Amino acid sequence: MGFICTVVIAVILHFFIDSMVVGGLVDVMNGICFPDFSAFYMRAGVDNLRGMDAPRYFQHAEGHAIFRPAGELKVVEVMEMVTGAISYARESGVRRLLAVLTDVTGMIPPNATVRYRYVREWAMASAGLVRLAAVTTADMIEPGRFGVTVAANAGMEANIFEDETEAQEWLMR
Repeated sequence: MGFICTVVIAVILHFFIDSMVVGGLVDVMNGICFPDFSAFYMRAGVDNLRGMDAPRYFQHAEGHAIFRPAGELKVVEVMEMVTGAISYARESGVRRLLAVLTDVTGMIPPNATVRYRYVREWAMASAGLVRLAAVTTADMIEPGRFGVTVAANAGMEANIFEDETEAQEWLMR
């Protein structure tokens, strides 16, 4: 009986922790857990950006916008910044966003859970209205393009590239 109880508790804890990670309540990166309330704020409508200035690194261009962060940043910081850029683009009527992440240093490739969580958050931020082309280094692109599939399943048109020109051509189609 004790063994069965232990297994049941382990299964319940596994699903509880997994739902917290995927649901956006905590973020797990490199073994560090910390609260993440961005998904809560977005669901609560706090991402209404009307009347606010454009996010840092955000530029309007002909027929689209470009988000080009730079410097030493963690992958979690970049993912959150992209979420903000998508929200701002949506609120300001921009329907095409080019996120160029090649000038960012210090990022390590995220695991599948982190990719899933942030791409779902990006899809929520876009509300199906912002098309995203992301440009990054080869080591950050998962070979199966898992994030592109997650975005499509969540109602967002997105793609990832190593080459900025190729990304812009895809975005403007």
